[in-house]
Amino acid sequence: MKIIVYGAGALGSLFAALLSKKHDVLVVGREKHIKAIEKNGLVVEGLTNGIFHPKTRWDGSKYELIILTTKAYDTKKAVEEAVERFGKLPFLSLQNGLNNEEEIASIVGQENVIGGITNHGVTFIDYGKIRHAGYGETIIGEMDGKMGNRIRKIAKAFSEAGIKTRISERIKEEIWRKAIINSAINPLTTIFKCKNGAIMKYENLIREICDEGSKIARKEGYVI
Repeated sequence: MKIIVYGAGALGSLFAALLSKKHDVLVVGREKHIKAIEKNGLVVEGLTNGIFHPKTRWDGSKYELIILTTKAYDTKKAVEEAVERFGKLPFLSLQNGLNNEEEIASIVGQENVIGGITNHGVTFIDYGKIRHAGYGETIIGEMDGKMGNRIRKIAKAFSEAGIKTRISERIKEEIWRKAIINSAINPLTTIFKCKNGAIMKYENLIREICDEGSKIARKEGYVI
């Protein structure tokens, strides 16, 4: 499959590396990172070890999918730039946060948007180098919940590259669920200056945060 990974931070770089083992992958990111990849390859340490060689320069050929891994606040700008450069292609968002899919759809139409989340843990070490710190499931789904050929093809492509992937007919609920979990973990680990596993001693506080998030999700029509 011909795939563009747009936004080569830690997560985008991991997906570019893994997918490049089996597929034609073009990675788009900051110039210093791209130049380091061109010079030394994309170096991955940790749970995945190796040097990978995704494409870094577009040869003008047609691609099938853009995986968007930018920060949420860069969504609109990134999609507009990608469309101008590569044309209107299907976008799979693997971003954190809510409403990224709606932002993308406002530019390319909902029929060109696929939702997704991933629970891989990745750290950016240096330009051209990342650390794969944690395995996790990747969940993808069409926004209308249909189980068509497109979503099955993407899931197969991911699985072929060793990315454990599940298709969901309720991808928005999965996105909300992850956002709620992150809303508890991220601030608490910062406030208490601890790693993820250590915050379980604040179980009551975690429960209160997640309960509040679930109530908001229900107001939006999603049962979490």
